[in-house]
Amino acid sequence: MAVERGYTAEPRPQQADFASAVAAAFTPREQADSPNGVIAEAGTGVGKTLGYLAPATLWAERNHAPVWVSTYTRNLQHQIDAELNRLYLDPVEKAEKVVVRKGRENYLCLLNFADAVRARACSLGTSSPWG
Repeated sequence: MAVERGYTAEPRPQQADFASAVAAAFTPREQADSPNGVIAEAGTGVGKTLGYLAPATLWAERNHAPVWVSTYTRNLQHQIDAELNRLYLDPVEKAEKVVVRKGRENYLCLLNFADAVRARACSLGTSSPWG
């Protein structure tokens, strides 16, 4: 990722391991109705934020599709935004590809997700698995 972005950084093997683990979530699904998921944990200073943003960003760019990162705290929102400055060195490019949304209405929870799917299904005149 660093080479693609044209900058160098200190080697961080734990961060690379973390990013490799997270990248598994972006591999093609083995079954259409079985999404990939990863639960990863790492200590302070490993570089978790960039460790998950890097594979997410690569996937989004290669697939011309969005990736949503949802977090509960404003501190982490600011940290994510700062890390994205490292991935998008050009502010114009970042503005075209990154949107930071704050507030409870933008936090993804399963109930909000189900409501959004149901609303979309209703607007299309179809039914959803939730009723």
